[in-house]
Amino acid sequence: MVIFSGPVITTLEQLRFQFYTNGNENFWDTHKESDAREHIKNAPDKYQFVETNPQK
Repeated sequence: MVIFSGPVITTLEQLRFQFYTNGNENFWDTHKESDAREHIKNAPDKYQFVETNPQK
């Protein structure tokens, strides 16, 4: 089996981004990539998740 599109971010980063966008389909109309990256890096976590890194 070969994975053609592997994960590029940690599970914690994905969850932080998911909570930040809140499912808003027009998220990128009102936000910049730099804002999203800053939020993902510094956001307090709503829940206690164990960070896993699929790249390792």
